Amino acid sequence: MRTVIAIMFVALSTGLVKAQTPDWVTGKSSAYPDDQYMTGVGSGDTRQEAENQARAHIAEVFRVQLDARFSTNKTETLNGSNGNVNGQSVDITRSRVNVGLVKTLEGSEIADVWQDPNTMEYYALAVLDRQKASVRIADQISALDTELVEVGKQIDTVSTKLGKLRLIASRKDLALRRQDLNSDYSILSNTGQGLPLPGISADEASTELTRFCQTEVTFGLGAKGPGSESAAQVVSDGLTGEGLVINDKQNKRSDFTVNVASKLDPSDTPLDGWYYCRWDVELSIVDNATGVVMTDISKRGRSGQLSVERAKDRAVYDMDKAVKEMTAELTKKLLGGE
Repeated sequence: MRTVIAIMFVALSTGLVKAQTPDWVTGKSSAYPDDQYMTGVGSGDTRQEAENQARAHIAEVFRVQLDARFSTNKTETLNGSNGNVNGQSVDITRSRVNVGLVKTLEGSEIADVWQDPNTMEYYALAVLDRQKASVRIADQISALDTELVEVGKQIDTVSTKLGKLRLIASRKDLALRRQDLNSDYSILSNTGQGLPLPGISADEASTELTRFCQTEVTFGLGAKGPGSESAAQVVSDGLTGEGLVINDKQNKRSDFTVNVASKLDPSDTPLDGWYYCRWDVELSIVDNATGVVMTDISKRGRSGQLSVERAKDRAVYDMDKAVKEMTAELTKKLLGGE
């Protein structure tokens, strides 16, 4: 009997077992009202698992509200005059939302932990102070507003096409980040309202980039080597996905050319019943006014299949996958001035 009492005393003193089940385990927490906090409850076999689940619950509540707004915006775009939304842009938007969500939830804390004395299961309560999180995000939005104004001034003074392209692309990215943060702010502030927009909106910035690319700067495509035509199409899709325009008119000189150079080196000698094909691919951007290679990226690999021809086909497939990643990297270097 004394042993049982001693065990219960230790458990109570560590805060893991309480005389009564906390209200937040089965319902709302009286200590953390919804108008002041976002809360999440998690459970698990270990304390760490319960805490992780609690934070994940807050994230899920947050994401549901973000997804609802995202779905509404997507529907409005589909119904508008700008055409449809392809799968790639949807994926990019969701990725940006998820990244922003992680930053927003950095201020969440574990407020309480309880262990059921009967099942020994752990329960954790995670809380996010709405006011503190709102203030933090408001500061971030204010910093972005200042940066957007400064970039706008630079756009008006820069003289080169590439310099203006980079600044316009930068303004679009800044405006998109502000839009995402403002959505977070509207949810956390519990008002449904974001902070007033002092300058250009994300839609206006995206339209500005598209218009500039359509009227002021174009990109040509060059392809050399086996499998390069397929890789060039991947490059084209990647560039247009970022708002850049590919010149498809033979009589019009492009400002820049993205060259795709590829090599395939299949082997006729099997290795453990498999045939292999080595591949090399290089992407480069050339300033057609000067002939200077501005940036280039290369990758190589080896692909195997049960016949030489299938190994070559697999090599082209693997090369295209690599080119997709390379195009994103190349575009980032181009627009970021790296």
